[in-house]
Amino acid sequence: MLGNYIEGKGACLTALTVFWLTEVLHGIDHHLVDFGKNIDKHLPEALYGYKELQTRAIVVKKLDMLSIECIVRGYLTGSGYSDYKKSGQICGIQLPSGLHDGIKIPDGPIFTPTTKAEKGHDQPIDANSVDKETGALAINIFSQIAEYAESRGIILADSKFEFSKDLILADEVATPDSSRFWLKEDWEKAQTEKKSPQGYDKELARQEGKKTHTPFIDKAMRPIVGINNLDPLDRRHFEWVNKSFSLSEATISETTRRYRFIFEKLVGMPLEDFQSKKMGIVI
Repeated sequence: MLGNYIEGKGACLTALTVFWLTEVLHGIDHHLVDFGKNIDKHLPEALYGYKELQTRAIVVKKLDMLSIECIVRGYLTGSGYSDYKKSGQICGIQLPSGLHDGIKIPDGPIFTPTTKAEKGHDQPIDANSVDKETGALAINIFSQIAEYAESRGIILADSKFEFSKDLILADEVATPDSSRFWLKEDWEKAQTEKKSPQGYDKELARQEGKKTHTPFIDKAMRPIVGINNLDPLDRRHFEWVNKSFSLSEATISETTRRYRFIFEKLVGMPLEDFQSKKMGIVI
């Protein structure tokens, strides 16, 4: 977790999750019980009408969760592309040779699960080792969201979902924190150069983190560049990222802009309008 505050991020992620679960996804069992002004009936009277809670909190079912991250990829980019370049496959799924960054995956989307590490980094899992029903459900949800997004001129490149052991959809759903969103027109231009376009997600913050010079050295006595190359199990590394590392003001500001922009493109109205009209919050 970075020691930075992205203005309005929690409200954006909450509202977008509510949007997918209540207005787009069909036939999907999910964890959402109440949201917006309706959370008041679950709270002490002293917290009734508390805007910060209504915009950022939801009431959900308590579930016994699967210990995997259910990632679905429609396009080849990010860590999936890195794995493909090394072995020609992702999570045991063999892909055709000659694919480039940002390309739509032939015969996709594909299910590429990872571990859900409580400590350290998530690691890829062979997709064939995961129950086929789980993968099929994740692809179904991804496809519904991707189809809707495309109708708004947006590509859902990949996304992460989480399920309970009895396959109830939980946690955030298709947000800029858990997904890669591209404008279709940007993707078409980028493909002429065989690369991925600018994303409307947390990629900007991720890239700044990867370029950051840390105060640590590796086993070969070389300076460690990139917070992604630090060891999350090393307390010194963990504390430095949480207490000393900060994103630039430019990155924070632009990330906020991108989150709000993609929300409005997907939902068709500004965040505050959705909160008022669909979540019943007095703004």
